[in-house]
Amino acid sequence: MNAAVNAASNLEEADDGSSRRDFRATDRIALREIKDTRLRLRILRATGYLTDRDDPLIQESLELVKIVATMIRNSAANEARGQS
Repeated sequence: MNAAVNAASNLEEADDGSSRRDFRATDRIALREIKDTRLRLRILRATGYLTDRDDPLIQESLELVKIVATMIRNSAANEARGQS
């Protein structure tokens, strides 16, 4: 689950971004890592390494994708409107 740790690390780094553009770029990297983690979880579930007890974790990974994607969209929209 290296991708999950990388995603958390990138989101933490994005908080300290020097600009809105830097913030979004780092968040995009984190989004890719979260999607990678979600894919791996789904593969593990499909191959039987995870059980239905782990389904909430897979669902939570989807929620994280939605949250980070919304953060990126909102940041871009705010920049387009001239807000910080």
